[in-house]
Amino acid sequence: MRGPHSGENIAEVIIPVLQHYEVTSKLGVFVADNVDSNDSAIRAILSNLRPDLDIRTRRSRCLGHNINLAAKAFLFSRDVTAFQEAIEFNDEAAHPNSDRMKAAQVKWRKKGAVSKFHNIVLFIRSSPQRRESFKKCLVSNINNNLMVTLDNSTH
Repeated sequence: MRGPHSGENIAEVIIPVLQHYEVTSKLGVFVADNVDSNDSAIRAILSNLRPDLDIRTRRSRCLGHNINLAAKAFLFSRDVTAFQEAIEFNDEAAHPNSDRMKAAQVKWRKKGAVSKFHNIVLFIRSSPQRRESFKKCLVSNINNNLMVTLDNSTH
């Protein structure tokens, strides 16, 4: 795709694919994340190929994104700030002494057991040496390719 990831540009790429595979008459529900450009893309696709279909009945949100939002709401109630800030700091994990990282850790510590687990994962993932040490701790009959993962906003 050339140019910005606008809905119209996305539709220009998808429409020929749908036509090539002759599936335009079988279009059901579009599943995509919550980015506005996906709404525009689906609207453009349907208006071009299937104007008889209504986008409101043919648009489904990404399940992973919805589960992530529900988990945040469950774990953090109305105070999602610490969780969102920690996600932004994943790239800074290699620099655990940064002021921003320390501020995020302080907020996480207030969250109890979930925060402790988050900080352990952050500690393990913050360097190749720590990841290797973690792998060495795994029981030998467990798959050695296992690794804890950092939070994901599923964007």
